Amino acid sequence: MAVRDESGAWVTDWGMGLGIPAPGYLEGPGGPVPIPCVEWVEISTSKLKGGLAGRPLERIVVTDEVLSSLREVPAAWELRLTTWSVQGILSLEPVEAVHLPNPFGPTQCNVSPHPGRQGWSLQLASDAIRDGLGMELLDAKRMIRAEVFRCDADHTVTVTHVGKPAPPEILDWYYAAAARRLDPFEDGSALLERAAWRGV
Repeated sequence: MAVRDESGAWVTDWGMGLGIPAPGYLEGPGGPVPIPCVEWVEISTSKLKGGLAGRPLERIVVTDEVLSSLREVPAAWELRLTTWSVQGILSLEPVEAVHLPNPFGPTQCNVSPHPGRQGWSLQLASDAIRDGLGMELLDAKRMIRAEVFRCDADHTVTVTHVGKPAPPEILDWYYAAAARRLDPFEDGSALLERAAWRGV
């Protein structure tokens, strides 16, 4: 699911499904999001069975079932070849998915255009092994260029850059968005100030 609001734009991890927990909100793996802030969603035409606790992983194609459920959807959609990652099970595996733009948004999210942000986006990624949540900075090629990781086990925030650091104005925007999105820690305590982040 792609989201855009006043803090920027990002793409969530793949999840088990989408729901509407309350009127006006769409819930994916990153939690509830106001529907006007959703740019698009992608629905895999395959589903997974097993893959954990030593059980063999089985990939089941459900293309006909998915397309049948979309026949009454009053919006344009298309089939795309993309990649699929599920923590601990799959990593960047090719998959055919339905790409469904949001016909109602994201015009109501009051996003101010910024020329320097063109091509840059953000995504949240939970990590059970490191016990925390990270916000990743992606470039125009969808490559991860940086990560701000909130560790809930020891209450630290660590910044890691991949390759050449992004331009300063992009990093300022990214750090500000991460400070908002990663706050608070899992136990409710406030996120550390940026000056206390490791690696900044």
